[in-house]
Amino acid sequence: MVVFNIRDLEDELRPVAMYIVLSHIWNIVRTQQKKRMLIVDEAWQLMKYDDSANFMFSLAKRARKYYLGLTTITQDVEDFMGSKMGRAIVSNSSMQLLLKQSSSAVDVLGDVFKLTEEERKRLANFPGRAGVILCRAESRSYPDCRQRHRNWLDYHQPAGNTAASRRSAAEEQT
Repeated sequence: MVVFNIRDLEDELRPVAMYIVLSHIWNIVRTQQKKRMLIVDEAWQLMKYDDSANFMFSLAKRARKYYLGLTTITQDVEDFMGSKMGRAIVSNSSMQLLLKQSSSAVDVLGDVFKLTEEERKRLANFPGRAGVILCRAESRSYPDCRQRHRNWLDYHQPAGNTAASRRSAAEEQT
């Protein structure tokens, strides 16, 4: 595991540093393909600027092709969802884990994810570790989301990126 810690940087430099680090990681991911997980904490900071928000969106759209699982984490969901790219990233995710939220955040999330009234009530009133896991076609409430962490990472073989298809493509070029 490699961790890039930019916590001690000045607030103005943090988004730039995050962008540089993510760009470096993306270059490695594209050249050395293997299963990996990229976790971006405080992702809302990247949504504040168009360039870094577009970069994150592009990363989210292309990650699976390169065996990369992408997790974005934010405690300030309203800032993340306030960005056009942030909404697109979240809406296109295969899975979302929502822990207890403020009532204003519940309204935003409820609209984005088409939550039922019951899910909205639960989301606003959950105790500490409880949450809702949304998986494209279904949603479930869990009293302790740590029990479900093994299922969060779902790696799929990217279409057309098997060893056999790469050999076939190489043979066609010769």
